[in-house]
Amino acid sequence: VDDGDSLQQASTINGVPVVERLDRQDGEATMGIIYKDRYLVELKTRSTRALELLREFATRLDLAKLP
Repeated sequence: VDDGDSLQQASTINGVPVVERLDRQDGEATMGIIYKDRYLVELKTRSTRALELLREFATRLDLAKLP
């Protein structure tokens, strides 16, 4: 959903479902990563490259280390 001021979308990163949210007014982005239908990892940042930074970071997470 993109209403001009904010964006919210579901996608995948490395085959793992994620929900991305971006507030264009203040540049804050949040990413919720759902792993093994058991864990919810939330990442948050504020930057002009907010979603790009979160996507880069999420690809580097080694979620397989979670029990």
